[in-house]
Amino acid sequence: EREYNAYLSRIRSFLAGTRSPVTLQECQRLLGEAKKCATAMQGLAEVEGNVMKIKEASQRLERDLNPLSKEVQRALNEGNREELFYQAPNASSPTNGDLESLISNSENLLRESQALAMETEQIGNVTLGQMGRQREQLQNANLNLDATLEVARQA
Repeated sequence: EREYNAYLSRIRSFLAGTRSPVTLQECQRLLGEAKKCATAMQGLAEVEGNVMKIKEASQRLERDLNPLSKEVQRALNEGNREELFYQAPNASSPTNGDLESLISNSENLLRESQALAMETEQIGNVTLGQMGRQREQLQNANLNLDATLEVARQA
């Protein structure tokens, strides 16, 4: 599961950054690896016979991988379209100093946004892990309660 989450994190960080053809191809490769992890997690859940884990593993494809896959494909198609319709900058564009300042400010804002997004993702992953453990504890408590009630009925 850690590998799976690491792949998703890298894909998201690439998509939040410069979307060059090379990074988009790397995203496609990482998506393939993440799909392998999701399939393996689903297989393990099926072997364990854990219905909750089976359902969660199958939802990963819909919830995480399919939207990311569509976004990578869309970005690749946009890149191809930009190459087809490239227009040279005109003479009335801002000066180099203005452009450099804008680019620098944009890059700083982008880095801050990426850092916040990664931090938020980490917090979310920790929260999901805690919630999963709590769910298991509640299920175990429910089973113990059922067993106790059954013993009480028999007595």
